[in-house]
Amino acid sequence: MAVGLLAAAALLQSWLLASDLEDLVPAPLTPYEYLYSEYPEVADRMDCVIAHESRWTPAAQNRSGASGLAQFMYGTWLTTPQGKAGLSRFDPYANIDGAVWLAKHSPPYWRHWTS
Repeated sequence: MAVGLLAAAALLQSWLLASDLEDLVPAPLTPYEYLYSEYPEVADRMDCVIAHESRWTPAAQNRSGASGLAQFMYGTWLTTPQGKAGLSRFDPYANIDGAVWLAKHSPPYWRHWTS
């Protein structure tokens, strides 16, 4: 009987820990989900840009030097708040933030992704 009680207690303890973790640690958003949750007003357009530029590959690089989801050139990246903060162009969340910032604050808007 004592063994059965110990097994039940261990099972209950593991279940409680697992359920506590589910409550405390939310599942992280994918970069795609992040774009649509943080920037719904420009998400469709930026989704098209990122799909075209990198096929949603955060490590994408071009021989021209463009890198990351939105294919930032190093000098352009350094003009964004994310670049000035020392964040990497390869960080997909920083890249999305920088791309949206650039599209909104660099007239003529969206010029960096038009030909």
